[in-house]
Amino acid sequence: MSLNNLLITLSFVFGATFVLFLRRYDIHEREPFHKMAFATLWGGVWSIAISTLLYEIIFLAGIDEVKTSFGALFVIGPVEEGAKLAALFSTYFIIRKDLNEPTDGLIYMSCVALGFSLIENYFYATETAKSGHLILSRLFICTPAHILFSALMGLAFYAVIKMKASPSLLIFSFLYAAALHGLYDLIVFNGLFLIILIIMLIVAYSRLFRSWPIQQLNPHLGSPWLVLLKTMKTQLSNMGVNA
Repeated sequence: MSLNNLLITLSFVFGATFVLFLRRYDIHEREPFHKMAFATLWGGVWSIAISTLLYEIIFLAGIDEVKTSFGALFVIGPVEEGAKLAALFSTYFIIRKDLNEPTDGLIYMSCVALGFSLIENYFYATETAKSGHLILSRLFICTPAHILFSALMGLAFYAVIKMKASPSLLIFSFLYAAALHGLYDLIVFNGLFLIILIIMLIVAYSRLFRSWPIQQLNPHLGSPWLVLLKTMKTQLSNMGVNA
């Protein structure tokens, strides 16, 4: 097995472990593994296909270079997060009977994001024979980052689809995901990769994870994640759902 193939395999293991960590918060009825695998494969393929189509349209519109500060914030973030959200909707026909609590949406969105990242890693690995260092960095940062960017859209997806919450909740979660993704790429494109590592390890792995169980929200923290989660909790409570 080549180094690149080994690293791609490790990125899958790392990402899958990440998703399984989220599954621990599925308190009432944990999602079946075959449905999660379907969401990862189907959602990954569709999200890549949709984002590729959108990029082609953007290139035809005359925007040839997107790896810039403008492209990071206004092209890459919205395109890739929008593609992942659209791909989640495309999985609904198979996961609809399993969506019975808000955490389910988060889990399936994370699976889609994992699939997107794995396919993207494969493309990066096949671009050049000397891309091992790039895949290694994506293993520890980009795969969990893709999941973190998109996870809250899954909560909003559940609220809108199953609880008939306002579509504005989904729009807000998309804008937040796109902004996070865009800021991440903005830093990377400007050569500040170390800052990404510090942010992802300190902020994402500690503070954000502690805020994901909705029932443990801390009203004194001002994180945008908590603002979104508290907004969701309020809407779901108004509909008689104990989130």
